[in-house]
Amino acid sequence: MPAVWFPKFTMTLMRRASAAQPANNLVFRVDPKMTKPEIRQYLERVYGLPVTRVATVNYDGKVKRSGRHFYQQNAYKKAYVRIDPHSAVAAARVGPSARPADAPLVEP
Repeated sequence: MPAVWFPKFTMTLMRRASAAQPANNLVFRVDPKMTKPEIRQYLERVYGLPVTRVATVNYDGKVKRSGRHFYQQNAYKKAYVRIDPHSAVAAARVGPSARPADAPLVEP
């Protein structure tokens, strides 16, 4: 029986890169332990996205203060992913900015 691989990582789509960037650039918040090849494989195998480029940036957790106690938030990594601009996925509007500003949050 072949082994089945289930990822232990979570990926959160944060937003499209910006309005000035092409629609095929996406930003994900990922686990700091994920590598670029793992991010690419995850998106290609699980979601079927044709990934052409992955860039990552590591962020340390912020130090916060509550009264006289200090604590640190969790570290995270942002993955800037570029998908193939000629694919059907890139043509679709993806992400939180896909909803027009004047559209209602819940459709009747």
